[in-house]
Amino acid sequence: MAEPHIISGLKAKQEELRRRISDLEKRIKETRSDLATITEALRICGDTAPTSKPGNLFKPGELSRIILDALGHRLVSPQPDTD
Repeated sequence: MAEPHIISGLKAKQEELRRRISDLEKRIKETRSDLATITEALRICGDTAPTSKPGNLFKPGELSRIILDALGHRLVSPQPDTD
């Protein structure tokens, strides 16, 4: 069995992480409420444009294509000038 000071240190760290998670979950809840308030205010003001969601910046497969194109250009070495 591990030494008592190791166990107590790990338990203290565990409790610290639990508190941090709890605090972050509270902040997320508050931020979602703020977002809902702003969204409702926009709706009341007549803004009917849909809000974008994270992850919808690219069409399916578009980001992969862009990355592969960029890597492909970098992987092709320039041909030496024979003149």
